Parts: sequence; C-alpha cells; structure tokens
Amino acid sequence: MVPQPRQENVVRDNNSMEGKDAISNHPEKEHMVVKTMVYYIIAGGLIFWSVTFLLLIMLNRREHLHHLEIIREQRRIIKEKEEEHEALKKKLNLAFKEVVTLAKKNSPSFLARFQEVYPEVCEKLLEVNPKLVNTELSFCAMIWLNFSSKEIARYTFIQPKTVQIKKYRLRKKLKIPRDEDIYIWIKNL
Repeated sequence: MVPQPRQENVVRDNNSMEGKDAISNHPEKEHMVVKTMVYYIIAGGLIFWSVTFLLLIMLNRREHLHHLEIIREQRRIIKEKEEEHEALKKKLNLAFKEVVTLAKKNSPSFLARFQEVYPEVCEKLLEVNPKLVNTELSFCAMIWLNFSSKEIARYTFIQPKTVQIKKYRLRKKLKIPRDEDIYIWIKNL
C-alpha cells in the first residue's frame, strides 16, 4: 500500500506540474485575450469615429448645398427685382418725358397725366390747401418739374412778371415762408 500513495503523489505532482503550466500559460492567454480586446476596442472606436466623421461631412455638405440653393434663389429674385426696377425706370422716364412734352405744349391733358404719374404731389398740395384750383395745381406741377420762371412763361404764353405774381400768390395760399425756396418746398412735399 505504500506504493499507492507514491502514485498518487506522482499523479499529484504531474497534476501540479500541469497546473503550474496552466497557471504559467494562463497569463499569456489572458494577456493575448486582453490584447485582442484592446485591438477590437481600438478598431471599434476608429470605425465609430470614422462613421461619425463621415456623417458630419455628409450633413455639412447637405447643409452647404442647401445654403447654395438659397443663395441661388436669392440671386434669382434679386435679378428679377432689378429687371422689374429697370422696366419701371424706363416707364417712368417715358412718362416723365410725356408729361414734360404735354407741359411744353400747354396741353389741357397735362395736369391729368401729371396726376397719373405723380399722384402724391397733387394730393399733398390739396392737403395743405384744399381750395387750390386746377390752374394752380398745373402751375405747381411745372414748378415740381423744375421749370424756370422763363420756361413757365414761354410754355403757358404769359409774361415772366405774371409768373412771379403767381408764385407770390401761391406762396400765400400754401403758407410758404419767404426765406424758403418754392421749388424746394414743393419738391419736398
């Protein structure tokens, strides 16, 4: 029976040797597992940040494209408005020339056309003095068009002195101070 314990001891020694090998191999395996996990974590982190970065780039690009589209739309609208402005400017220049031509011809339709083109002028004059008559409004329209006294006299077939008298009477009716230029006062209505 004595030999049996020896075999057990040998078996135990062999088991203990395997245990020592297992213990000594176990940290290497554990180290390899940890190392592999670290690589997976680093790879996962790189993938996560790469995907996040790409998504941010895509969102930024989409936002940039949206801003470019807004800018294009604004430029288109500005261009349309500029074209409209130019068209209105041409119409106004034509209307201005037409009004001046009617005034120079002393046409009876001068005041009506002037009121169509510049309605605010006569309205404001009538607010100051509602009792103004058409001849006075026509006279004011010629002043607003910046005709000199000599031009007004020539176009209305009256003497320059008569133009000065009309200006004086108009000053009184509109209560324009003596020190203020009648041309500037009417233009600033």
